[in-house]
Amino acid sequence: MFEIKKGVYLKTTKTTLGMGVTAREQELKSYYLADILDENRIRVQLLDIHGKPLALTEEIGMEEFEGHFVFQPDFYKNLKSLDEIKVDRIITRAEKHYENNEYLSAEYEYKQALSLEPIPF
Repeated sequence: MFEIKKGVYLKTTKTTLGMGVTAREQELKSYYLADILDENRIRVQLLDIHGKPLALTEEIGMEEFEGHFVFQPDFYKNLKSLDEIKVDRIITRAEKHYENNEYLSAEYEYKQALSLEPIPF
């Protein structure tokens, strides 16, 4: 028997993008917050890219839930904040400048990243 816990679940859906010779299969990953309503129904609520619940909710049966959703116990531990995402982007730009011998631009980008990064004490 499938044990259902309250928490975040991953649903992976395969879809085809394009038509004809340009068609290709794509895997879409969506995260949902699951809440048990009773022994036969689960309410799932779609999460946005920052892990916050959206207004989209759906009640589904236990069989459908068991077949399509996978529990993600470490979802919030692995989620990056907006500042962390911004710092990662800036560092990527800085590294590209450095590889192209654009040292002043690289220095500027690294300083931008440092100004956003909190200093631990």
